[in-house]
This record gives sequence, C-alpha cells and structure tokens, in this order.
Amino acid sequence: MLLLVQRVINAAKHNSLETVIITEKEEKPKSIVLLLSERDRMSDVRLRLLVEKVMRCGKKRR
Repeated sequence: MLLLVQRVINAAKHNSLETVIITEKEEKPKSIVLLLSERDRMSDVRLRLLVEKVMRCGKKRR
C-alpha cells in the first residue's frame, strides 16, 4: 500500500497521473488440508447433521 501511495505522490508531482494504473488482483484460492485419523470417527447420523449444518452456512453467504 505504501508503494502505491508513493507512486501516486510522485506522479502528481510530475503531472503524470495518467501513467498510474491501478488494477485489482485476483485472490488466489487457498488450499484446504483435511487430516483424518482412525480415532476420529462419528456416526452416519452425526456426519449427515454436520454436512447439513455446513451446507446451511454456505447458503447464508450467497
């Protein structure tokens, strides 16, 4: 951010603001790591309830 401010100030001093180009960077998707162990088990019913809860959260954000 500081670099952008410095570039704008410098361009303004030299009457060349048209040379400052600002673009949006695309946010790179973050990878998700899921580690499971044999000790971490849950029943089918609990898993279904958890999946339903996660899916409801996803619908709220849209």
